[in-house]
Amino acid sequence: MTRLTKMIDFTNRLFDGKVRGDGTPYIIHCIRVMKKFDNESDRIVAVGHDNKEDFPECWDEMVAYVGLTEEEKRALILLARNEGHTYLEFIDRIIQSGCSQAIRVKRQDIYDNMTDMKGLRANPELITKRLTRYTRAYALLEGK
Repeated sequence: MTRLTKMIDFTNRLFDGKVRGDGTPYIIHCIRVMKKFDNESDRIVAVGHDNKEDFPECWDEMVAYVGLTEEEKRALILLARNEGHTYLEFIDRIIQSGCSQAIRVKRQDIYDNMTDMKGLRANPELITKRLTRYTRAYALLEGK
């Protein structure tokens, strides 16, 4: 089994039964983000980008199972938002790290979130709030 297949398997097990606002399995979001990349390392980080934040207790198991590189571990740690930080502080931490892999993956994560808000249709105010936040974060990650 390739490392990418292992990360997909691990992420699928973590998010088993979890759904997004529109009822689609959460893993679909992770796969869409992964598909934006061509190289295996970026795909591994992309498909697992929410694992550390949502399931911190599984970090060591994931690292061992997938065989993550130091660069991949660094990117995944940066992609986990720390408690007590605002969203823009979280984005700034990624930017200030200079970790291009984390920056690339976060941009695609935000892009996917901005283009898939079906689950929020009933709440236009929340859509506006999220789009404003995501648009600002995306611009910062683009260096604007």
